[in-house]
Amino acid sequence: MEPVAILHFVQLSHPAIESSLRDYDTMLTRLDEVLGKQPYLLGENFSAVDLLCSGPFAWFGDQLPSTPAIDAWVARCQDREAVRRVQARDNS
Repeated sequence: MEPVAILHFVQLSHPAIESSLRDYDTMLTRLDEVLGKQPYLLGENFSAVDLLCSGPFAWFGDQLPSTPAIDAWVARCQDREAVRRVQARDNS
């Protein structure tokens, strides 16, 4: 997911890349389909997959197109006690 987001951000496109990694719109569609049905990528519980995949959306914010379901998922991922502890440590 992250390579697709980065390639989209730098506006780099090539058929070989898209045939293996797909394109940003396809990635968004797949995420939106899953997150429209459940709170996290693998179901009801937060997992390492959510930690890894929500990162680009959290870090780049409004620079990456998303959907309401993806925005809500990123907000859930960022609204965790571990994230708040790290942010508090970083801000001190």
